[in-house]
Amino acid sequence: MRNIKEYSLTNEIKRKLGFIIKTTRTNRQKEYQGLIEKNPYTKENFCKETCHYHTLTKLENGIIKEDMIYHIFLDKLGFYFQIEVDEHLKNLEIIYQLVKKLLIANEYLDDDLLNNIIIEFEKNDFSKDCIADLHLKLLKHYSNLQKFNQSETEFKLIESYLLFYDDIYLGMAYHYLGLSYLKRRNINKSEELLFNAREIYEKNNVSRGIVNPNIINIYEYKKEYLNAVNLCFEMENYFLESKNFKRLIHTYNFLSYFYLMINDFNTGERYYNKCMMIIDNNESLLRYKGIIQYNFGVYIFSNFGIKESEKFLISSYKTSQLKEYKFLGKIVSLIIMTSLKYCEKEIIDLLNDGVEEDKNETHNIIYRYFKYKYEKPGYHRKYALEKLIPYLKERKLTEELLFIYEDLYG
Repeated sequence: MRNIKEYSLTNEIKRKLGFIIKTTRTNRQKEYQGLIEKNPYTKENFCKETCHYHTLTKLENGIIKEDMIYHIFLDKLGFYFQIEVDEHLKNLEIIYQLVKKLLIANEYLDDDLLNNIIIEFEKNDFSKDCIADLHLKLLKHYSNLQKFNQSETEFKLIESYLLFYDDIYLGMAYHYLGLSYLKRRNINKSEELLFNAREIYEKNNVSRGIVNPNIINIYEYKKEYLNAVNLCFEMENYFLESKNFKRLIHTYNFLSYFYLMINDFNTGERYYNKCMMIIDNNESLLRYKGIIQYNFGVYIFSNFGIKESEKFLISSYKTSQLKEYKFLGKIVSLIIMTSLKYCEKEIIDLLNDGVEEDKNETHNIIYRYFKYKYEKPGYHRKYALEKLIPYLKERKLTEELLFIYEDLYG
């Protein structure tokens, strides 16, 4: 055990520390399930030489009088609260000032401000204040949203400690998790979390320009197009009034899809061009370019055909800065170039260029078809018949399946 002192704790601090102890202990207890009696994180074993397990139950679900027991349990779990209450409150004020800056950076997609905030993160050492440290971790993870740098470790931490947070911090945690579930295509869970975030943001006078673009995505996935379009026009006016021109790309991006869906190619392309103009005038937005080109190209492909989608989808591969979109763009470009009878050298050059395979099984299985076709001529047919076609049938990937049949027998 480290050298710990019995710092006095307020009831509010005890509630926070109790949540940390309960959440961390129970999570670790699950990791050691196979040990049963030897599991160090069962209530009985965790309390040995400290107190009766009933005391732990009371601490984890309320508060107890003995301050030192909190310190001992925290130490057992690798946490630390060795700080006076006044200093702790100063730490929370530092965190809150960072929150205000971070929300502005998020709303205006201001990378310069974000980079300055990240520097401030590193200047603050909350290693003796685990409550402040968990708040700082939330801010660090939330800041990653702006540059698409979410990780599974971050997701699990915020999900585990979600109800540790209050007020504006809870709103940010809901927002982070909502976008994580949206990325996982769990639309119902994402919707619940993003609407929770919006409600908390509204109570705290946080700009509606932060979360509403994500709610437009929810409406799109749920095919609630009237709600989506109405919110788009509302946000367009809001962003114009607040001179937040960067955020207009999200509004115009959806409107471009919507007009394609109702077969108005000219209006759809006009909104797409507005997106591209904003991006081309703001170097910090280049990370969005490949994504928008890809999605717009897919909508064109679905509604107008492969030839019309060609320039958008192939360009998305060339401009994408995100690995997952880069590889997907590469696969789609291979399909398009093969379908449109590009010369073999161009296809092989693309095949050998850049990213090879990612975490998505479907992407990899389709990609290998092209690898075999041009590197092991003849084997690609066996691969398609024995593995690729059954795989695509099982997952009902009709468009990809039609392409493979056409390529094999066309």
